Amino acid sequence: MRLIHRFFLRLLPLGVLVGFGYIMFASIGTVQSDRFQPITQMASPGNSYNSGTFDSALTQQKNNRGNYVRETIDWSQIEPSEGTYDWNAPIPYAAVFAAEKAQGLTTVAVLTGGPTYLQATDIGLVDQTQFLLRWANFVQAAVNELGGSVDVWEIGSALNTPTGMTPYLTPTTPSSTSTPSPTLYAQMLRVASKIIKLADPNDEVWMGSLVSATSARCAYNPLTFFLEVNGAKGWSSVDRLNFTPDRDALAPEAAATAVNSACATALPSGSATLSGEVQAVQDLARQLGGKPVQIEGLGWSSTDLETLANGRSTAAAEILADELTRATVLTAGSNGITDVAWTAESGTAAATALANLNSVLAGAQFDSQPQGQSGSVYEYRFRKGSQWIIIAWRAQDGDNPIPVTLSDLPVGSLTAYAVDAPSFAAGGTDIPIDANGNAILMLNERPVVFLGKTADLMTALQEDAAYQTDGWKYQIKLAAHNSLNQAKAAMLHAIEDAFNSAKDKVLQWGEEKLNEVLN
Repeated sequence: MRLIHRFFLRLLPLGVLVGFGYIMFASIGTVQSDRFQPITQMASPGNSYNSGTFDSALTQQKNNRGNYVRETIDWSQIEPSEGTYDWNAPIPYAAVFAAEKAQGLTTVAVLTGGPTYLQATDIGLVDQTQFLLRWANFVQAAVNELGGSVDVWEIGSALNTPTGMTPYLTPTTPSSTSTPSPTLYAQMLRVASKIIKLADPNDEVWMGSLVSATSARCAYNPLTFFLEVNGAKGWSSVDRLNFTPDRDALAPEAAATAVNSACATALPSGSATLSGEVQAVQDLARQLGGKPVQIEGLGWSSTDLETLANGRSTAAAEILADELTRATVLTAGSNGITDVAWTAESGTAAATALANLNSVLAGAQFDSQPQGQSGSVYEYRFRKGSQWIIIAWRAQDGDNPIPVTLSDLPVGSLTAYAVDAPSFAAGGTDIPIDANGNAILMLNERPVVFLGKTADLMTALQEDAAYQTDGWKYQIKLAAHNSLNQAKAAMLHAIEDAFNSAKDKVLQWGEEKLNEVLN
């Protein structure tokens, strides 16, 4: 056996092994930009395909200036019997995804559902070993069929809720409840990631969303879920983490008074504010290997909005736009979150606010938070070169306006807009700034967006040049990262081919030696 081992190693080129080792370690990680990404609407244009409104839904997403659209690929509908796949059930996925890609949108394919042909009864669980074997086949089939139009694959959603895993394990009754299983989920990640990355090493695999421990839906603490996925060796198989801060009828700045008892944990969880919950997730993600965290499904239910609207003259639809804006700006400034997906219906005040914010915030970098560490006034400043975007509000007293001062302003003038104004292109209110760079204005709980430009011309030119240079640096870094991923995939294939070739030669050598002995 030792002789065969030595012979085997001598057949493998040393350069291949060295190159493989270097590339494997050099290409670890995800390139993360510090620039705010366009806010995404949690919408699936494909759902409108059969009703004949797909084109208009796609146009709406394009008008929102977002990057992503999410489309669910339901395994239970696609593979009704083993090995038979219908990629037109319930919509023609290839045509839908190709149309979205043609519009410059990135399709996030959310893999869910399970093999109904394995579930013996409506209440029985699918056997997990058999499930994983079929899961590998399903993912491979999806990649083969749709991989050319999909760059992001998300595995499930709301995983730590009572219904997070049931679409996989009880596909005939996907709304039934079961205990979340981070161990099984880790195995699913490992299988899916290997298949996806071999097909295209620059495709991303996203972990499905986890709801916050304060959520009434939480059945498994999100921090514990992360730890157990890591313990089951699934952590390295994901590129990004999705977190849903489901906080019921709490404003973004408010601290929760209790954690769902089903989600209690001995782990340090930080402050019970929105920012504190996000920070606890980010801290653990860094400790486990530096995965970027993004927010998915940010929103408030109609019942929660009614509670928040109590005693105010502002309509619930407008309050949703306000709360989404405040939460997004707060986590961007306090936590460095640059990717957020809103739960907002098209044609609403929230959808208008989303498009408005994308028109000014997309590509911006967080600059400072002059107010909000204490007190009820929150002020965040962002920059795109010499262009300033300042967003401010009060966190109490509802619709009652209170005088607020914005100090040390670097701009010569400001124009103010309600976040859900028809457009930021025209019609704003001019805000006077005194000689000391201060502006006094009236604020309530409705966030206001202030736009301005650096007053000093030379400083403005330098800021614009630095912004452009930083953008080029990021693009170069991203291109290098993608090239390394391509080289890693090529090396993996080379290693596999080399091992297979060496194995064949060892077997041939063994047969020759055996013949010599026998003869």
